Amino acid sequence: MNKTTSIGAFYNNLSWESNEYHDYGFEASFQAKSLKLEAIIAVDKYVEDGNAHDYQAIFANYSLSNNFTIGVGVGHYEGEDENTQEISAAYKFENGIKLKIKVIDPKDEGNISAITLSKDFGQGAKFRRPDFASIFNVW
Repeated sequence: MNKTTSIGAFYNNLSWESNEYHDYGFEASFQAKSLKLEAIIAVDKYVEDGNAHDYQAIFANYSLSNNFTIGVGVGHYEGEDENTQEISAAYKFENGIKLKIKVIDPKDEGNISAITLSKDFGQGAKFRRPDFASIFNVW
């Protein structure tokens, strides 16, 4: 929409543990100086039996410098009544590639640690993988 606000819609068809799922929903982000907020509102549908669950997540990222950011996230996966938390740290190199390290704590899954490399394409455009296990993979 502009340099501080972006909105988007997504659809995802995925297979996890031999089961097929469809995800669809909306995402938005807003940036004010060093603080960036991102949110997801979506539906996760299990194809085999048609069950669908809503999920929501919100993230806050704070830039300590032009290249270094720390973040936290919380989310809720309805139907299973599961909550997830995330903490992260990211470093953006001069060529625009971002290295992000995060620890995710989804209920009953144990901690998940991840290291990601990403690059933004244009104004606010990025790739997101919004399934249950990686609901917090905001790159």
